[in-house]
Amino acid sequence: MKARHLVRSPLLVLVATVGCSGPPPAVTDVAGVYHLAPDSVVLLQHKKGFASSPGSEIRLSPDGTAVISALPDAYVDGHGRGSGKVVSGSGHWSIEKVRSGYGVTFDIKSGGTMPRSVYDGSSVTIEGRGGHYRLEMILGDPDTHETLEFVRSES
Repeated sequence: MKARHLVRSPLLVLVATVGCSGPPPAVTDVAGVYHLAPDSVVLLQHKKGFASSPGSEIRLSPDGTAVISALPDAYVDGHGRGSGKVVSGSGHWSIEKVRSGYGVTFDIKSGGTMPRSVYDGSSVTIEGRGGHYRLEMILGDPDTHETLEFVRSES
């Protein structure tokens, strides 16, 4: 059922298949600055209580440090509901093998508004290939098919 959640087109079927059997993406290829995709902003406005885009940003540095700013709390509440508020935090990130391919695991330190925790790579999948990656954060139960998509900014 989870694989159906990640596959949205015939092209992605190929990408997901390659991702499952191939080597992990290089840290330097995944590192970068990611922002919410337009479809995710619409989801937040129509279903999660946001009046406008929260300006969310995920910064993944090649040295393994992570800074997450203005992340909708629907990701961290465990149910995908959220309250229309945002959280921020910093810590470390790593690439982990997950059932559907690869994901990003965050180890968030205390000190920010994002709860201190390890956020497992199975809830933040790496989609794409060849250095053209995006991140998909699963909100609550994967069977709801609600995700926040983050696209890497060109630098």
